[in-house]
Amino acid sequence: MKFRVAAMLAAVASTLTVLGVLAPGAATAATAPGARAVTASACTMADRVDASGVRVRTAPNLSAAAVGQLSAGTEVTANCYSVQGAKYTACGFTESWWVVLLYAGHWRYSPAACYTPLASLRWT
Repeated sequence: MKFRVAAMLAAVASTLTVLGVLAPGAATAATAPGARAVTASACTMADRVDASGVRVRTAPNLSAAAVGQLSAGTEVTANCYSVQGAKYTACGFTESWWVVLLYAGHWRYSPAACYTPLASLRWT
């Protein structure tokens, strides 16, 4: 399954690059659990935190350092792509998808189950 997701993401990124929507070499998504290489995104969106105490981490796993917590209702700038990392249980769900968000000037990770998209995609 990981291979199919990675292949699909690569195909979408390639198509978006050919169409001129995504800059060549732009980060799209980390594909391996624990992957940490996330750079400036060509696509961002606004997300709202759905619960209080949602932790922000340095990598998409529960053993990564928590660098902060967000309160319910907080709006954040997030990458348009979620990444697959370690499995977690949060906000009523057990899954392994993590949102990549801008926190204190750095791209960080937080459980995707705890966020709701608010706005359409913004391409830069």
